[in-house]
Amino acid sequence: MAVFLLVLFLLLCFFLLAILGKKSRLFCISILVTIFIGLAIISVTKNDTVHFQGETMGTTYRVTIVVPVYKALTKDFREKLLKKKIDEELARVNALMSTYDANSELSRLNSHQSEEPFPISADTTKVLRLALEIAQKTNGAYDPTVGPLVNLWRFGPEDRPEKVPSDEEIAAAKARVGWDKIKIIEQPGADSQPQYAVVKSDPNVYIDLSSVAKGFGVDCVAELLIQGGYKNFLVDVGGELRSCGKNVADKDWSVGISSPILTDDSMAKTVSLSDKAIATSGDYLNFYELDGVRYSHIIDTQTGRPITHKTASVSVIDDSCMTADAWATALLALGAEQGKPLAKENGLHVIFLVRDGDEFIVESVNQE
Repeated sequence: MAVFLLVLFLLLCFFLLAILGKKSRLFCISILVTIFIGLAIISVTKNDTVHFQGETMGTTYRVTIVVPVYKALTKDFREKLLKKKIDEELARVNALMSTYDANSELSRLNSHQSEEPFPISADTTKVLRLALEIAQKTNGAYDPTVGPLVNLWRFGPEDRPEKVPSDEEIAAAKARVGWDKIKIIEQPGADSQPQYAVVKSDPNVYIDLSSVAKGFGVDCVAELLIQGGYKNFLVDVGGELRSCGKNVADKDWSVGISSPILTDDSMAKTVSLSDKAIATSGDYLNFYELDGVRYSHIIDTQTGRPITHKTASVSVIDDSCMTADAWATALLALGAEQGKPLAKENGLHVIFLVRDGDEFIVESVNQE
């Protein structure tokens, strides 16, 4: 808008100079110069927001960037070159960790029916290491090898089931689950760079990183923006968010945690973020019903069945969206009763929403 006003102002200058006398011209020029300087200052100092959005990882993303007005019209934004970079970064992550893409690195690892090492990228190594670390801290309540159970209950790439899995099917799937059945090894690589690989003690182990890949994708986009010199932005991939700096009003970013009551469009809680990430895992975000029974996508690895406790959602705030994403899933699998002590032990800032009849209770741990 400010740039448009500057152009309009210049046209007005030419018009006035053409019709006014010499003295009037000098007076007019002094006024117009003052106005010009004022508009120029506004165009440099006033901020505006630019939005990019698209589809990725089976969901949508939205990036909001606060920039000076003049920069919003630069080549990066005008030709959407920045959006192209964001799309390419998210596509790169998806090509590594998607279980829906048969050619992704993770799908090829899952198809590797051997105990021989399978080479993986540094990024997949980083994500899998975090998943294994949290699996250890939760005694397997969070498990990146839970894929066979997730797929059995049809929360993976398959269509929804027509009937509940039998006890025998659940037992067979559980036999393939176990985070301690995989390990990451480091091998010498080209140019003295380390090369990482996964070794399976059970060739049938199936790894699912969907509980952490979106958060990692958010972090990748955030780092891309930081490297580009952007200091104020909010990245949202499927409800997992990371903030940097302030919003256009020079205040912390305000984000809402949805109510777990499906008929309620309001926010259960609003959180202020600056240079922090938040990820939410909820039993109401992905579920189906069979014969009047509701089944959530979060699997209890002990029973091999969807969780049944009263914790509806868990939101974790952390510097890293990848870490927040993984812990949110882990703590929802445990539930508030078991999850709160673990959150305190690990210094996590967590918000639990626990069902209480037709309502819910907000319970926070290490609230800032």
